[in-house]
Amino acid sequence: FILLLYDEILFVSATSFVDQKSPIELIKAFGEVHGKKRRHLVLLGNGPLLQTAKQLASQYSNISLKGEVTDVDEYLEVADCFVPASLSGGLPNSVIEALAVGLPIILSDIPVHQEFQQIQKISDDLFPVQNRRALIKLIQNFRPSDNAAQADRSIVVDHLNADVITNHYRSLYESLASASLSLFSDE
Repeated sequence: FILLLYDEILFVSATSFVDQKSPIELIKAFGEVHGKKRRHLVLLGNGPLLQTAKQLASQYSNISLKGEVTDVDEYLEVADCFVPASLSGGLPNSVIEALAVGLPIILSDIPVHQEFQQIQKISDDLFPVQNRRALIKLIQNFRPSDNAAQADRSIVVDHLNADVITNHYRSLYESLASASLSLFSDE
């Protein structure tokens, strides 16, 4: 695991080491924070950019690469913040998992992350894609807050749980079926 100083803030990112997930940009951002603020990044995952990421991260004592792990939940439970830097993507399971354990998140400004923001304002800002300065500012200004974590968790509890999604699809199906039946009855 990771040994941190008592006042160090732990950020975790569980990602694929591919260009689309932008792990190199995340490492560069934390590299620039190195020595200025007590911020530590742990990256979990695997992929073609892993070796490049390891070489870059080895320059900084505030970045740890764990590779592919089976105990992601254990990292999420001790983290202070979850931070993906995706350039694009679909519904991000890693973000949902982080929210489910009540972990505050810092997100890139991509459409799927904007949807989380529309459900509930989950952070002060989404950082513009590939804008390292904006990401660094959010990293430096981040302060753990139980209220924010519980608010973030409510997105999963209130909007993304199986019952809510099932009822949404049932309602959608029923409205489509009703509209379809009315088409046939008009003939």
